[in-house]
Amino acid sequence: MSLPKLTALSEGRYPSPAWDGELRTSFLILSYEHRLDNRKHTIIFDQHRQDANQGRIGLTLVMKCPPDSLLSSFSTMCFSFQETASDFLRLCCHFVISREHNMRSMRHKARTVRPCDQPQMCRVRLMLLCLCVLVATTLTLALLLSNQQKIDLDLPPRPPDLFKDKFSHQPGKPTVSQVKRLVSQVRWGRLWYSLLRPLLIERQPGSRGSRVFRKHIFSQLDSLSAGWSVEVDSFIGVTPRGPVSFSNVLAVLDPTAPRRLLLACHCDSKSIPTDPGDPQKVFVGASDSAVPCAMMLELVTALDPHLKFQKQMLVFFDGGEAFEQWTPTDSLYGSRHLADQMSRIPHPQGSEHTTLLNAVDLLVLLDLIGAPEPLFVNHFENTARWFDRLIAAEKKLHKLGLLSSHPNEQSYFRKDVDMGLVEDDHVPFLQRGVPVLHMIATPFPSFMHTMEDTADKIHSHTVENLTKILVVFLAEYLKL
Repeated sequence: MSLPKLTALSEGRYPSPAWDGELRTSFLILSYEHRLDNRKHTIIFDQHRQDANQGRIGLTLVMKCPPDSLLSSFSTMCFSFQETASDFLRLCCHFVISREHNMRSMRHKARTVRPCDQPQMCRVRLMLLCLCVLVATTLTLALLLSNQQKIDLDLPPRPPDLFKDKFSHQPGKPTVSQVKRLVSQVRWGRLWYSLLRPLLIERQPGSRGSRVFRKHIFSQLDSLSAGWSVEVDSFIGVTPRGPVSFSNVLAVLDPTAPRRLLLACHCDSKSIPTDPGDPQKVFVGASDSAVPCAMMLELVTALDPHLKFQKQMLVFFDGGEAFEQWTPTDSLYGSRHLADQMSRIPHPQGSEHTTLLNAVDLLVLLDLIGAPEPLFVNHFENTARWFDRLIAAEKKLHKLGLLSSHPNEQSYFRKDVDMGLVEDDHVPFLQRGVPVLHMIATPFPSFMHTMEDTADKIHSHTVENLTKILVVFLAEYLKL
């Protein structure tokens, strides 16, 4: 191998820089390309000590670089070789490769360290190093967080506060795709033919129609997969017409849940004398309240796959209507009885301070629904934020084009209108501190409590739209 010309190394002298321009090597410690970062670099080997006994030569490798050079920090390195001076020169020659030789002709036993051939390569390597540090830091943080989460999970859960938690409960935020998927499960054909039609009968307390109604509720809820626990709360109430048998229908998901949402309506029809000219025609109370009952069944049917582990309660109050004139004692028979019963049952079981009534986070009561262009207003300040969710749901579905015959963004729910309070089945619960969202159409339908409150007065698009809005409301409240 033809070696580049080297000036002999003698004590106190330096190699001639004549060979400086010929160097090209991969051994960073001994030499490097002289045009790295387009600047001239000079290497000087300084022989400063020789041990005659062991034949060791001490050398200082001085790399003279411009002050702002990429290698300016590597100014001086010291090494020792067990070689004579001539052997050292020979070793240096074997590490020096001219432009005419490639790396395969190079033989040495020392460790090879490749330098940065280009400034860009140095920057790439620096970036890779930073990336490795970043990955290591991320993994460390992830490990710390997982350990912290494990510690948190090992802590006992905070016992629910039945008095405060209901007011701090926050709704979920379903995505647009989730809203579309949930709303698409509402079926008007099922609501009208399977759920509503069987309820368009006379349903006075204690009558055959009342028993048919209860059988229909049991049948529909038993067909669902969510696991509803359905029971009848029967009692004898004193009325202006004597003792009457009343039967509330209660359906509960997870009876042991500490807190729950209560969705309710009354199921009875008002006792109205028949027309002597048409004795076969009876009062069926389509909007009051067969439609709300059918809507509740449609809601839990449409959301059935998502309700299995939820905390919800359905109540169909019996005896909501007065037998004669509306008074505090001749009205709300079923709701008065149930509110009193729930206020006496400890909850959770064995509790000395809280009852089933305290477990109700919110009572949503539906009534007088079915007429076209209904108006619903907010009645209670402590549930105004939940009324706002109804407004938001209506606007969202309107913008998505999911409501039928709905020309305006906000048609049903208004906060800028005050229609006054309405006595209804929520009153016994309200008097005991239960938050109430009263969804009753005001002004009342013109056909209320008349024989004209029949199926042909029901506006199908309105009922379907309101059911969809309630689907979104429940999805948010229950965080489905």
